[in-house]
Amino acid sequence: SHTLIGSILGVGLANALITDVPLAEGINWQKAIDIGLSLIFSPLAGFMVAALVLLGLKWWRPLSKMHKTPETRRELDEKKHPPFWNRLVLVLSAMAVSFVHGSNDGQKGIGLIMLVLIGIVPAKFVLDLNSTTYQIERTRDAALHLSQFYQRHTDTLGDMLALGKSNGSEMPQFYRCDPKQTEPTINALLRDLRGVPSYNDLDADERVQVRRYLLCLDDTAKKVGKLSDLPAREKADLEKLRKDLTATTEYAPFWVIIAVALALGIGTMVGWKRVVLTV
Repeated sequence: SHTLIGSILGVGLANALITDVPLAEGINWQKAIDIGLSLIFSPLAGFMVAALVLLGLKWWRPLSKMHKTPETRRELDEKKHPPFWNRLVLVLSAMAVSFVHGSNDGQKGIGLIMLVLIGIVPAKFVLDLNSTTYQIERTRDAALHLSQFYQRHTDTLGDMLALGKSNGSEMPQFYRCDPKQTEPTINALLRDLRGVPSYNDLDADERVQVRRYLLCLDDTAKKVGKLSDLPAREKADLEKLRKDLTATTEYAPFWVIIAVALALGIGTMVGWKRVVLTV
């Protein structure tokens, strides 16, 4: 996990340097800090819970054979293996850790590979080139409905999104993801996707630009969804629009999924003994 997280941060920083994006914007630093804190406090929390469980069992069953070490059990009871319940709990806990940890690492692994692929060959991977015409139209419709959603809440979002103050679909020369550029971003996206049956019909620069528009609109919608002034039902609708908006950007080729699954599976087979001995 630590290696994957560090790799993802490294890719983000490298991409920011390559594209002349400020380092403060190249990575979601708040999320990175949250993850760093979780890596620090999670082991401490696990240590405390395990210590409390051990002390509780010592108090509840002080003479139980579960407390004997393998060496003591071999010397006193002449038995080679730990008690059945100890082994059962070990197997079940190892299965749970493997499943949860593997799923987590699988997601990070797929994300890391996609970041690398997008950085190396963006024309092939910034958008899902296998998207159907219906999926592209659904993405375009989501942008249109998003615009209508913002217009319905002009009183709440007018200042945040600078609604009604933009100059149509004209974009600044150096585009940056800014909530106040929401209207021109939506207009530019609708224009670029108008009549497009397949992403293969777009050239490399247009694909990169479409992805940038989609991710920026999604980021702004995420911020809007956190506002306390919006009703819960409206927030739920906004979440649905976000899913439709990013349906063709949040994907992974099947071969990437298989490669990550094989890597994790082989790594688990090699390292299982160390995990069991540690536990």
